Amino acid sequence: IGGLTSREEKEALWNLAMKYIPKGGLAIEVGTWTGGSAVIIGEVCKQKNARLICIDAFSSDMHSVGAGVHADPFNSVLLNCQGLPIDFMAGDSKYFVEYIKPEIADFIFVDGDHHYPNVFTDIDGYWLALKRGGCYFMHDYLNPCDVKEVVDKLFIQDELKHVDSSVYVIK
Repeated sequence: IGGLTSREEKEALWNLAMKYIPKGGLAIEVGTWTGGSAVIIGEVCKQKNARLICIDAFSSDMHSVGAGVHADPFNSVLLNCQGLPIDFMAGDSKYFVEYIKPEIADFIFVDGDHHYPNVFTDIDGYWLALKRGGCYFMHDYLNPCDVKEVVDKLFIQDELKHVDSSVYVIK
């Protein structure tokens, strides 16, 4: 499965999901692309009888075309995530943020739109859905996009744990 997460980030996703998603728990992924991280989180959920909600527009873009996902990225994700306990919300993540109940999720992975103000809406808005003691993992913190600016505005630096180009924080 194509993706832009490093081996270190994939291992951290697995380990943190194993630690923070309890039996019967809930994880949310904002930005699914080809489903690489969804497979990792979904496998943890399968082992723990938990659920994962993947939120994405599932539309072709320059990244999808480069990854060989041409006409129908959603079907590519479905194929990659077959047999995993995943529910999909197809559409722009900014429209779903107000429908997700506060403090419902144990683990959230944010890797959606990378441009201000949409990245601000994702990171700020989905934070409310995370339970106290839950893990909030944000991809592309050190990559050339607006993620770092938003994260630095919303979180205290001392709270952030770095994993390659990503950061996470425990609520």
